[in-house]
Amino acid sequence: MTEDKIDSLKEAVEIANNLIAKKTQERIEHEHYINKGRHCIIRTESFTYWALFKREFFLSYGKIFNRKGCGDSINSKYLGMALNMEIDSFLYIYKNGYVYAISPKEIFNSDRQRTTKSGERTYSFDLPMHKRWR
Repeated sequence: MTEDKIDSLKEAVEIANNLIAKKTQERIEHEHYINKGRHCIIRTESFTYWALFKREFFLSYGKIFNRKGCGDSINSKYLGMALNMEIDSFLYIYKNGYVYAISPKEIFNSDRQRTTKSGERTYSFDLPMHKRWR
């Protein structure tokens, strides 16, 4: 497979929408950009997804949490919103076009929380916790 080089959430959402349609055979009913256009809520008839465009993995994850490898994270504010909205899956879409899915509940149940230097509370998780869609 040729790796895509994407540079924006809009491009990432297009990739996600194509994969959602392929996996569910449902059409996209609604897209709603939030967090100053950094995230997008995607709804089909049966599912709701939260798409995030990521330029890279959380590379210092292993050092911070004394784990091997990389991870990823989400701000606790957005995780709380996703849980309240009953989001089915977060879709992490990376610059290379790869898409990974993980449920908000799985992230919430991870034991890796921290407060960043800027004071934001985040939840982090091991990369193997999310499932590769593409």
